[in-house]
Amino acid sequence: MPVERDSEVYNMRHARRGTAIIFNHMNFDGHLGLKVRNGTNADRDRLRTTLRALDFDVKVYNDLKFKVSQAMTLSDLFIVLAFCYLTI
Repeated sequence: MPVERDSEVYNMRHARRGTAIIFNHMNFDGHLGLKVRNGTNADRDRLRTTLRALDFDVKVYNDLKFKVSQAMTLSDLFIVLAFCYLTI
């Protein structure tokens, strides 16, 4: 279901909405010197609820550790975009 090139809206009428992945980090490796990020679970829960209401299949990963998989080593690129906020 294509849209016009300069369309101001995205076509949201496909058979499936899609998958949303939430990376929720409250605890960090000790050597980083970062404090526990209290409140992140409430943010995660609200975001998951909102995305589910929009019919996304939501997958949540809490305090996920980085691990190189075979799929990554056989690929040209593996891109993860993460947006976060810090309180200093």
